[in-house]
Amino acid sequence: MAVVESREWYLASYAPEGVPTSDHLKLRTVTLSLDSIPERHVVLETLFISVEPYLRSRITGREDGLYTPQFNLNEVLSTFGVGRVIRSKDSDYVEGDIVVSPFTPFAEYGVVPSHLLTRKVDPNDGIPLPEYIRVPGFAAWVGIEVIADPKPGSNVFISAAAGAVGMYAGQLAKLRGCRVIGSTGSDEKVRLLKEEFGYDDAFNYHTETDFDAALSNYFPNGIDVYLDNVGGKMLEAVLNHVNKYAKIPLCGMISGYNKVWTEREGVRNLLNLIGKEVNMQGFMVGSYLHRFGDFAKDMESHLKQGKIGSKLKIFHGIETFLESLGSLFTSSNVGKVIIAFGVGRVIKSNDTNYSEGDIVISPVTPLAEYCVVSSQSIARKIHPNSGISTPEYISLLGKFLSVWVPGFAAWVGIEVIADPKPGSNVFISATAGGVGMYAGQLAKLKGCRVIGSTGSDEKVRLIKGEFGYDDAFNYHKEKDFDAALSKYFPNGIDVYLDNVGGRMLEAVLNHVNKHAKIPLCGMISEYNKVWTEREGVRNLLNLVGKEVHVQGFMLGSYMDRFGDFAKDMEGHLKQGKIGSKLKIFHGIDKFLESLGSLFTSCNIGKVVIQVKE
Repeated sequence: MAVVESREWYLASYAPEGVPTSDHLKLRTVTLSLDSIPERHVVLETLFISVEPYLRSRITGREDGLYTPQFNLNEVLSTFGVGRVIRSKDSDYVEGDIVVSPFTPFAEYGVVPSHLLTRKVDPNDGIPLPEYIRVPGFAAWVGIEVIADPKPGSNVFISAAAGAVGMYAGQLAKLRGCRVIGSTGSDEKVRLLKEEFGYDDAFNYHTETDFDAALSNYFPNGIDVYLDNVGGKMLEAVLNHVNKYAKIPLCGMISGYNKVWTEREGVRNLLNLIGKEVNMQGFMVGSYLHRFGDFAKDMESHLKQGKIGSKLKIFHGIETFLESLGSLFTSSNVGKVIIAFGVGRVIKSNDTNYSEGDIVISPVTPLAEYCVVSSQSIARKIHPNSGISTPEYISLLGKFLSVWVPGFAAWVGIEVIADPKPGSNVFISATAGGVGMYAGQLAKLKGCRVIGSTGSDEKVRLIKGEFGYDDAFNYHKEKDFDAALSKYFPNGIDVYLDNVGGRMLEAVLNHVNKHAKIPLCGMISEYNKVWTEREGVRNLLNLVGKEVHVQGFMLGSYMDRFGDFAKDMEGHLKQGKIGSKLKIFHGIDKFLESLGSLFTSCNIGKVVIQVKE
């Protein structure tokens, strides 16, 4: 019987801090029989293995939303590798084939199911074999080419830029005609990025420790794309410099790998995601393996043409393995009248499209009893006999402080961004407010299970009894949000419409399911604080492991969908499928009182000022 002796690395005990020693990872010698392998398996002689940072998160014994599951004790570690087939029980592979597998054991020889081999390699194609296990290259390609998809001239920032992902990401962005800046940990690496990988500039984060100042210097026109490999303070600084509609692919957060989530640095300015409508998405390359062929084709072409370079650090022998404030609202100018979304009656018109007596909606209605408005700013006429009351148009179609429409915000968040499937578990915070009361009903109409959080037992009864929520909890009583979410979402959260931010968002990130969606509608817990005093969210690393899609949104960017929204919501109202609560203040002099009510837990539903009968 043919046998081989193989040395292999296995997990002897968990390393809670993520830093393994010889007590955690051990080397042993085993004997493999080449003749007794199962059908549709091969024996690989390992040629190259990729050493990845994420491996540290698989040996801690903790599963808190990070990447793939933990290795089992006594299990051989595995990762992307290139090997030579020395025995095969699959007709698609013969002895001598060079193959790539994402499940290559950290061993000199290993038995691998043939369905886990991703491709064969031609050793004579001119590409060094280590290039074929460029998981970092694939991560960079997914982040830049698929998720960010930057336009020529975009300002791209890449952290950990001299690392395995960063060295490819910057070059891919340059090939797309972008301006690319990187951060790295030494002056030598700065030189490498600029001279060998073509970065436009780079800085050493050990010497330029004021990240906000550094980004102001290197990105005077703001950041369009940030490929995040670091998280923590660097991500927080970036959020002060992102441009409108910036994209942030979350590839990794290496600053938090060795910490339990409660000890990680919290990011305090997530509110900027809403104001700038930033699209932030965690991703794992395993979910994009259907694009691996496209990636391989692109990268092999770039490599052969010399458009992409790389640096490889190779250890020989398996025993060496161990070795600016972004604002949510545009400020009102001092001395100028405050505007809001309103419904008015035309009493004089110089536009033939509007006559005296017409009832109209405008998103720029001054908070005044009478006003002059450009007819171009009128969104639509209202038929007074439509069967929907005038205040309902303010609630459903109205806009608060120029950017806030409860009904429209709920519709965009649920229907457009989240688009949950029937049976999805949906969580909505501030559920008795103007947005929440509609959002839950829309999710219920899509066949979802909907849970809400609100500020009183009366509101809990309201949203369950009148708005059809499956359940709800009073966050003043159930102050342990993590425990509450464990109770109400035993199967995890698929969609979270965030109106609160802070501790509630942080708790949700411990309960999100794979590919969850989080439309960021508002963060009312943070509005009255400067960003440095806001509660930092410490577990953003979960966004990567669960590939969560987080998207801030502002309604002005969805006005092309306003007609669809109006049609949907008017239909729901007429058919009695949607209910609402209005809090009406009478008289223009009640504005200050009405505004203050929004920021207290006594408020229920949409706040409206009725100026005239």
